Amino acid sequence: MVGFTMTTEKTESKSHRRELSAIRVYCTQEERDRIKTLSAQTGLSVSEYLRRLGLLYQPTSVMDYQKVDELLKVAADMGRLGGLLKWWLSGEAPVLQTKEGRQIRMNEATMRALLARIDKTNKKMQELCRQVIDLKKNDVNTGEQS
Repeated sequence: MVGFTMTTEKTESKSHRRELSAIRVYCTQEERDRIKTLSAQTGLSVSEYLRRLGLLYQPTSVMDYQKVDELLKVAADMGRLGGLLKWWLSGEAPVLQTKEGRQIRMNEATMRALLARIDKTNKKMQELCRQVIDLKKNDVNTGEQS
């Protein structure tokens, strides 16, 4: 890999350049040549070309993937809760066994608690969906194409 350091524009004074900090970029010789060619085609220094690309480019946020992962977990919870509800409605599940060995009777109070949990989980899933949609809208507004 070839490394080069962003420098400042030629029009800046030497005293001003001393106040700036450099960023080291590692790339192959072919990538370096391509960057130099592209910066020359735009009439910008390599430094200014890379600075503009770096400041204007908005990569897809990792939050997109985290939100989708959260949605998948919430959807799995919804599936389990729905399964419990179906099991109870079928009349085949008078008692549930917890991991700790406790028994839970499936009565009206338990079902109301289960329905409240389903409602809470559904609201969480809706909020996560809104966040993912907002992230995608933000990508579209900043020119990101997925």
